[in-house]
Amino acid sequence: MKLTIGHLYPDLLNLYGDRGNIQCLMRRCQWRGIEAETIAFELGDKIDFSRLDIVLLGGGSDREQMLVCEKLKEIQPDFKKYVEDGGVVIAICGGYQLLGKYYKTDQGTITGLDLVDLYTEQGEGRLISNIVLKSDLFDMPVVGFENHGGRTCINNCKPLGKVLYGSGNDGKTGYEGVVYKNVIGTFRYCHVNIASILCLAGRKACASCIQDSFCAFCVYRRNCDCNTSGTAPPFIKSCRNGIFSRIQFKTIFNLSRAGCPPTCVEEISRSFASHIFR
Repeated sequence: MKLTIGHLYPDLLNLYGDRGNIQCLMRRCQWRGIEAETIAFELGDKIDFSRLDIVLLGGGSDREQMLVCEKLKEIQPDFKKYVEDGGVVIAICGGYQLLGKYYKTDQGTITGLDLVDLYTEQGEGRLISNIVLKSDLFDMPVVGFENHGGRTCINNCKPLGKVLYGSGNDGKTGYEGVVYKNVIGTFRYCHVNIASILCLAGRKACASCIQDSFCAFCVYRRNCDCNTSGTAPPFIKSCRNGIFSRIQFKTIFNLSRAGCPPTCVEEISRSFASHIFR
């Protein structure tokens, strides 16, 4: 079996190293004996979505999103058909915003792909933090890093997860990301946590469950008999727990410094640990 990953516009939508996401997906396929290839599409390229098993739409600045806006209008019908047919998509930060109807900024409104019923509007200040999610899709919490000025409303769509630590879609609802069919959109900088080559071992682990899920989605869609539950190297879980430990310590320290009663701090600590160390 061979999976083909399409990376859309990496020359523009690659703000925080989305090529590392591709490398991580490729490696996790290799661990399971699945052959994989990546095709990078630039603005002038024609995209045949029927050839693709996974599509990655990465993050970019507002200016870069403006530049790809016109091209998105051209590919929207084919992209929409791919999504409705169960195509697998991961959209991160700017790519997540582009899944929706529009992204309203101070410089103007960016028309989105309208693949998912959501919209984004620029808010006051940026939401910058480590973030931990509890998601029904995965058997372990997912950690990442968020840095976005947009506030996304997902209407009646299903969120990717409940925020245990961080801000999420808008800093108010307590949820982050979106799930529609086999599409996952997220503000979490997976590319920081999965992809950074400089800290590959420590960071890649954090969203490993998402990577494995994409492999499983594709194998199921292709109706192939292939292993998607192989064992990753043991450092995966230890790295994830190490990152969680740092976030847990920071949370407890801030609560104590803010004058939270010791009994409350202890209860929160136990609750936090029950979500993480399993």
